[in-house]
Amino acid sequence: MKKEKHNDRLKDQLSESEENPEVYVFKSEEAPNGITRREFLARSLAMPAAISLGAAAALASSGCKKDTLSDFKSLHLMQHQGSVNCLAISPDGTILASGSSDKTIKLWELPAGRLLNTLEGHSSDIVSLAINPNGTLLVSAERNGKIKFWNLPGGSLVKTISGEFSNIYNLGVSPDGQVLIVGGHQPSIKIFSMPDGNYMNFIEMPASNTYSCLAISKDSQQIAVGTDEGKILFYSLPGGELLTGSMNPSTSKILELTFSPDGKMIAVGSLYHINIYQFPETTGLGSFEGNLNDINSLIFSPDGSTVYTTNRRDLDHYGFPDMKIRIRNVPDGAVSKVIQVYSEFESFINDLALSPDGTILAAGLDDKTIRLWSLPSGNAITTPCTCDQVCTCDTVCSSVSVCTCDGNSGGTYWYPS
Repeated sequence: MKKEKHNDRLKDQLSESEENPEVYVFKSEEAPNGITRREFLARSLAMPAAISLGAAAALASSGCKKDTLSDFKSLHLMQHQGSVNCLAISPDGTILASGSSDKTIKLWELPAGRLLNTLEGHSSDIVSLAINPNGTLLVSAERNGKIKFWNLPGGSLVKTISGEFSNIYNLGVSPDGQVLIVGGHQPSIKIFSMPDGNYMNFIEMPASNTYSCLAISKDSQQIAVGTDEGKILFYSLPGGELLTGSMNPSTSKILELTFSPDGKMIAVGSLYHINIYQFPETTGLGSFEGNLNDINSLIFSPDGSTVYTTNRRDLDHYGFPDMKIRIRNVPDGAVSKVIQVYSEFESFINDLALSPDGTILAAGLDDKTIRLWSLPSGNAITTPCTCDQVCTCDTVCSSVSVCTCDGNSGGTYWYPS
């Protein structure tokens, strides 16, 4: 995407706005009393890359007063140094783990978004994360085949598994916490015991089917395996025997599989469709499409009444990636809410995670950031106002940085003070 085209799009949005001016962020010799929100958005086009339209949107949704410089919203961006590829939320909803192409895992406090720890030791992109049911163990997989076990909440390394895989796609921990399932670019899916990580068994894929994704049933007795050929195969756990009752919901690759929290439904995302089935009967309940192209996130709400979806390839009418999270009713697929995600760059939503109580939604983006929303409102979660000064730095401070504040200096104010 060309930057100029993106800028023109923003300028069009600004010129169409009818809102009343409000003081937000800037202080300078030209505007000693601050500038309007519209001027702030326009100036953000020339800011360093670290300042995104998502930041501007978060400022606009602030609950702080906006009538003076000393009261505008402080902002905390949760960031990595590379694309955020995968997320996992602890069972008690207090810790968010994020895995990135920068080869690190970060642990964040929820809902505050405060960085708790950075876990290092992987040698390639982090592609999948899972937390065991009692929240004491985090399992991470890197693309080049290494698996690591970390204790929670501290984050110390417990175990490393290497040499079993050449290229990992995803992993899952059974709801009973007894087994770890790992799938990737190899003919077999491997089963490890939990929490010790010892090898147990493998599932050999039929020669006519290529592995794409997996999901574990809520009773921990079966694993559903999606294939590039549009088929879903079911295997027993922990034995790995192929069961009867395979499904052919699509003629295209199965991209996402997920079981409803009560275990009575399974949602299947393929290239252009989402199908909902009863489980274990595999009776079709609904099939829907529309704004669906290369599904890359599909999760049920805690009560199973909705699914949260994102897609990777759809473009909006401006020709930009469709940065939307759609909440769809089950089983008819009607869209009940759309959450728009903003970024300065051509970016994609790589993964979604939902807190067990359904009150916090997290998204990991290609633009290296993590975004949080409160549910059911869909409002962005931002940190509270913490300082009545104007910070002299013009970049986003990390959660462990301390900005030098000087009320007589210009610049952009960012969290923390």
